[in-house]
Parts: sequence; C-alpha cells; structure tokens
Amino acid sequence: MTRLYIEHRKRIGVVVTCLVLSWVLLSGRLFYIQIVRNEEMENNVKTKSTITKSVSAERGKIFDRSGVELSQNTTYYTFGVSLNSKYIYDRELIVDLFSETFNKEKSYYENKLNSRLNYVVLEKNIIETDCYPILFEDYYLNNKWKKKKITGLTVESELRRYYPYRDLAAQVIGYVNTNNKGVVGIEKQFDTVLKGDTGKKTYNRNGKNTFITSSDKTQPILNNGADIQLTLDIVMQSILQDELEKTVTKRKAKSANGIILNPFSGEILAIASVPSFDLNEYWAYPVQNHHNLAISFPYEPGSTFKIVTISAALESGGLTLDTSYNCENGSYKLFNHIINDHEPNGTLTISEILKHSSNIGMAKIAEDIGAQLIFQYAKIFGFGSQTHIQLPNESEGTLRNFREWENLSGPEIAIGQEISTTTLQTAVAYCAIANGGFLLKPYIINQINRSGDVIQLSETKNIRRVISQETSNEILLMLENTVNSGTGNKAEIPGYRVGGKTGTAQKFVEGQYSQKEFISSFAGIFPIDNPDYVCVVSVDSPQYGFHWGNETAAPIVRRVFERIINLEKNLQHSTNQLYAGNSKFDNRFSSNLRETK
Repeated sequence: MTRLYIEHRKRIGVVVTCLVLSWVLLSGRLFYIQIVRNEEMENNVKTKSTITKSVSAERGKIFDRSGVELSQNTTYYTFGVSLNSKYIYDRELIVDLFSETFNKEKSYYENKLNSRLNYVVLEKNIIETDCYPILFEDYYLNNKWKKKKITGLTVESELRRYYPYRDLAAQVIGYVNTNNKGVVGIEKQFDTVLKGDTGKKTYNRNGKNTFITSSDKTQPILNNGADIQLTLDIVMQSILQDELEKTVTKRKAKSANGIILNPFSGEILAIASVPSFDLNEYWAYPVQNHHNLAISFPYEPGSTFKIVTISAALESGGLTLDTSYNCENGSYKLFNHIINDHEPNGTLTISEILKHSSNIGMAKIAEDIGAQLIFQYAKIFGFGSQTHIQLPNESEGTLRNFREWENLSGPEIAIGQEISTTTLQTAVAYCAIANGGFLLKPYIINQINRSGDVIQLSETKNIRRVISQETSNEILLMLENTVNSGTGNKAEIPGYRVGGKTGTAQKFVEGQYSQKEFISSFAGIFPIDNPDYVCVVSVDSPQYGFHWGNETAAPIVRRVFERIINLEKNLQHSTNQLYAGNSKFDNRFSSNLRETK
C-alpha cells in the first residue's frame, strides 16, 4: 500500500461503496423495468411512438354514359405557419408566393403573420390544381414534379370528394358530408357501394418527430369502392338545365324541372331541377335546392294527362278519332259545376278535342266511357305509383282509390285535376305513347363495376303493354297536329316532326285553386315518326300572363330539341369528315348512334 492510499483509504472505500451500491440499485431498477414491468413499459412506449387512425378506402367514382367523370377524389391542402419564436419561417417568400397564387393583396397575408397566435392558417381546403406553385417547383424530376420546400410552411392534406361540374345534375349526383357519408342523389342511394372498405391503420413516430406509415404486416388491405356509370349524357344535361335556368329567370318562376328519356330503353339521358346548387359548397345553398323536383315534386298535370283519357277512349272500342262532341261554345255545366275551355269551340272530333285541349270535350268522353275506365288506365300508365327509379325520395303522386271518387272525379281527372303526378311519371307515360304502347321501367344506372369487373348491369325492362300499336300511332299523329296547328304550336321546329301536349294547371294553395299561380308544363316527343326522345318539363309559378303551357314550357322543349339536332348534325359532320369514303363505317356509325340513344 502506498502512503497516498493509506491517507485516503476511507474516502476511497466510501466512493467504491457508493459505486457498488449505485450499480446494484441501477441493476435492480433495470431488472424491475425490463423484467417485472416489461409488458407495461412496452405498452407505454408503443402508445407514445405510434398512433392508430380509422381510414377508408378510396371512394368509387361516378361517370356519365360516355365515361366523363362527374365526381372525383381530390387532395385538398391546408397551409399554415407556426409563429412561435423558436421556429424560423421564410416570411418574404411565403407572402409573395401566396399573394401571387391566390390573387390577394400582400397585406392580407402580412396581417395574418402579424398575429399573436402561435399558429395561423394562411389558406385551407384548397384543391391541388389551385396550389401547384406552392407545392411544386416548375420542373420535372424523374418524370414527376419536384416538390417545393418552403422554410416554416406547414402543409396538411386530405383526400376529399370534388365535383368538376359543380351545379350540373347536382340533385342527381349528390354529395358526401364531412363524415364522408353520401347525402342526396346517387351518393346517398349507393353510399355503401361507393364508399369501399374501412379499417384502422398504424403510424410510427420517426426521428424527426413526425408520423409515418408503419411497416407492420398486419396493416389492413382495403378495397376501394365501386365505380358507377350513369345513363346521363352530360351534354344533354347541360342543355336541359341551361334552358330551364333561362326560363326561370325570364319568367320569374319559383322553380322548374325537366327530364329527357329514351322511349325505347327507359334510359334517363338528362334530369334537372333549378335552382340548383354547387356540390362543392352545398352548405351555402337553401336545402330546398337539394331536392330533385323531377321525381319528388307532385303537381296536378293538367292537360298533359289527357293522353290517358284519349287512350282509354280509343282502347274501349266504342269510340274512334272521328267521334264528335259538342263542346258547348266554351262553357258546360255538369253536376252543378261549370267546366270551361280556354277558347270557345263548337263540335269537335276526338282528334280535335286533344288538338285544341278542350276540357269540355274530355269531360264528355269521360262520361261516355265511364269513370272506372279512366281510373284503370291511370293505373296501368303508372300514375299513383313510384317508378322505382334508382334515386332517393321519389314521390308516388296521388291517385285516390276508385271507391273514394265522387260524381265529378271522372271528368275532373280526365282533364288532369284531382290527381297529382311527377315529371318522371308523366315522361314514362309519354314513352309508352312513343314506343308503340309499352310501359317501361326508367333507369339511371348503366353499370356498376369494381376493379374492372362489372357487378351490376342495367337493361331495359318492359313492365306491361298499356295500349295497342294502332292506338299509339293514332295518338302520335294527334300530338303532332297539336304542335303544328293546335295549343302546342310554340314547340314547332320548321322542317322537323315534333309532337307534344301542353299543360296549364292551377296550383292548389291553402285549400283552394289559386287564380295567379300555375304549373306550366309540356310533354314533347321527337321525332314523331321514329321517336328518339321524350322531353317533359314543368315550371312552377311563372309570371302571370305567361303561365300557359304554350307560353313558358313548350318553348323550353323546342329549344332543347333544336340544340340536340345541332349536336347530332355536328357529330355526323365530324364523323363524315374523319371517315370520308368509308361507307361501311358510316352506315355502321349511324346505326350505332340510333341504338345508343
């Protein structure tokens, strides 16, 4: 032993003892943590270093008949800056870049960055295409845009629904709410089909204190939602909706709705309600704008219903087109009730009664064939029942049980009163006139497919024959005469054969028929000799004086048909130019075009 050790032996002993005790205590502590409390500590570490979130697979898309996307899944971005003194951010670059990208004054962002808050949001819920200058450099790297790095700028992203056509066919397409649940239209009706799988995903905290997707093999494999292709033609939809909007504005109407159907297949080519709403900002519009009026708003059809009465009369076998009735010069008393015509008429044949839309003539026809036959034909044409279109909130309209009818019910319903219908129901009835007498089930879903496999395919469904081919042909000619020289002359298109029927019905307001509010409607068929389209529109409460069906509704259908004619001319011209000289292709193209309508 050295003298130095002897002098400090006690101190050295104390230090060694302390070290040994510390090692023992530390070993004991490690044993306690790693062995005794191993499971508890492991769970604590996992809790602090991992998070679990509910996730959903990508929602299926909605397309029109040609494959045009009507709904998309788009990334929305929110940009912010932490103003805490320990964080550095490029103030000048951020202000300049945001001002230029979003076309706002620099002072707008300067004021935000002068806030006393620890964190400020500069812009939120911006779709990717609107913020490219902030997200990416202006050059490619490995065939991808190079991401831009801006010091201090935080970027949060979220995959959400986006509707590129905004208010077009809004009530048909529908939207999803903040919980990604379908509301209104196809989004609601087929929510479970569109939304795909849901599950939970684990994220791990990395060395930079950010969460990244865990490599855990137990992560769920989620199947995306199915895609839905509609029968809608987005071009025809835009035409119909545009014409309805123009009329509502011009005639100061409350609303309007319309539908275009293929009468031989039952496909809905367009269906619109105005005023509409922006699907991307649905919360900013009145709830009533979300309603699909073409299927959910029942109204007394007025004279458009008269084809049912005529059908019953001709099918009864006792009456012909030449059967005539005295129309009493415009006023007729029946069961102490006065029935009036829009204009005075003397003796008219059945064909002329429809052409001039004589209420008196129709009432007398109803007396001859009997109220029960009117009821039967209203039922077989589908009135008083839902069409079961693949959309939510369809109304069945009103057709009272025959036991509840009164003495005047037969004549009244014969002229389109005491009964309520939707625009879709009326359109389906006119399809039966146009296609030779068959009532078809209308449909708006063309097909549903998942990962390229078709899981549902719609096809034409013939419900029943309602009238004979002969009666169908006779009524088509009567409807053409109604347009050419009768009450529907403002639907006439020179050089083309159009048929149709006007309707002008008083609204039932507060227990009585209004003298100022009417439903103006028109049902059109084009071309009358080989029908491709049935178009029915109704306008709620147009300006009085223009409330007649021929003044407000008929011109809408005429303009819709004119624009469709121009579309087909341009399409045929483009095809002829592209395939000039190939007569075999030209003939096949013309045939296919007709078959797909």
